[in-house]
Amino acid sequence: MGAKMMGARVPRLEDPRLLRGQASFVDDLRMLGVLHAAILRSTHAHARIRKINLSAVRAAAGVVDAFCLGDIWQNPPTIPVLVGVPSLLPCAQHPLARDVVRYVGEPVAIVLASDRVCAEDALEAAEVEYDPLPSSTDADRTRAAEAPLLHATAPGNVAARWTQGFGDVKAAFDGADHIVHDRLRMQRYTGVPLETRGILASPDPISGELIVWASGQWPHYRAAHNCGHARH
Repeated sequence: MGAKMMGARVPRLEDPRLLRGQASFVDDLRMLGVLHAAILRSTHAHARIRKINLSAVRAAAGVVDAFCLGDIWQNPPTIPVLVGVPSLLPCAQHPLARDVVRYVGEPVAIVLASDRVCAEDALEAAEVEYDPLPSSTDADRTRAAEAPLLHATAPGNVAARWTQGFGDVKAAFDGADHIVHDRLRMQRYTGVPLETRGILASPDPISGELIVWASGQWPHYRAAHNCGHARH
């Protein structure tokens, strides 16, 4: 958003098609042979995964397969950092939890089924044994010396430190009539989308490329990491 838009009445481009019911969503796509994925998520804020048993999940009605990280990767890839800073310490995050979960809702396993209902119902048959670990929900306390450490690579639970500035910051402060110090706390934020994160991927039988339809804002970035083309 440019400076010229600050305080201006900026017309929304997407409203007409949404109001007419003409918008297109990933869930509107209909393709033959599509499998539906449901994700088993951690119920712990911090815990070590002792054992995952998906045998009953695989035997459930309509299920094609179910897997955790170790079932598909011995050396799993890490999720790339979208916007990083030079001081950022490596805190590996994998597509599925590896050994330890670090927040409630972290993906632990995936089930693929013939339809969405079967996939979600099958999740209830999953057996996961956790060893709960100490956790913290306060940012200030999480940086304390006695706080539980989430990543061994990030001492003090601080992943990066940096200062952002433009122009001659020192001169601006030195010449200022008044200097105000404040501590700002931001509210919990969400975009409240009409469609949550949805992805449909299909191999093109002619070109052999993987075509991906995604409801995110970065289709080309996804395409680059999936070696295919993205439809947004």
